[in-house]
Amino acid sequence: MHGMMIGFSKTKNDDETAVITAISKLTGQTASFDVVVKNQLPTEMYFSFDIGDKTVWNPTEYTLSVGDVVTVKLGYKPNTQQKDVLIDCSDTSVIEVSNEGANIILNVRKEGTCTIKMTSVINPNLSMQTKYTVVKAGAINTSDVEGVGMSLRKTIGHAAVFTVAQIFTYLTLFMFFYEKPWWFHASISLGTGLAISGISEFIQYLVPSRHGTMLDVLINFAGAFVGAVLTFLGILIVKKIVQKRKEKNAAKEN
Repeated sequence: MHGMMIGFSKTKNDDETAVITAISKLTGQTASFDVVVKNQLPTEMYFSFDIGDKTVWNPTEYTLSVGDVVTVKLGYKPNTQQKDVLIDCSDTSVIEVSNEGANIILNVRKEGTCTIKMTSVINPNLSMQTKYTVVKAGAINTSDVEGVGMSLRKTIGHAAVFTVAQIFTYLTLFMFFYEKPWWFHASISLGTGLAISGISEFIQYLVPSRHGTMLDVLINFAGAFVGAVLTFLGILIVKKIVQKRKEKNAAKEN
């Protein structure tokens, strides 16, 4: 006969031993053996921190500003419950480092440069280091420019997409329900735009690598609102032009 053993994740750092005993139902004979559960050392260490609207992974050099407080998040592959690291900061007067297990807090104090090295406690062979350049608060650096550019592209891009979508939605309702008043077209098209804005951000919220925010919902809906207003004004202008032409033609015939 064959048996099966199921392993469970460990909760302690030291090796653990379990005794497996098999008993024969026919003869009552027993056989025992020991099973030693050892720690599985991680083979890869990584870290990340969020700056502005982006996540930076494993940077070897980075620029921060005086007054920044950055949370560095640590991870291992394979994953392990023991995520403590030893911190070596070349100049604590520039950046003060506090260790909180899987997270490291960087308190940026003054201008200058320093190197921070992180070494895994569970596997000392794993280490990573980053050189930080600290500039005065308010100074414009590459990361600031990239963050502002990304925010502008995101804001304008999202709003523009919903503006165009709203124009087509409004026009479709106008064509199929021509006899309905303007508020009928506007309310349904804007309600649709708001629903799509909320659903799209909710879907992003469910994706681990993305995040949905109420601000993005408002940006999307603002684009939809602009699209509705532009379409309403366009239809109104076209109606006025058509009406004047009809009046001119009627006057000529009379």
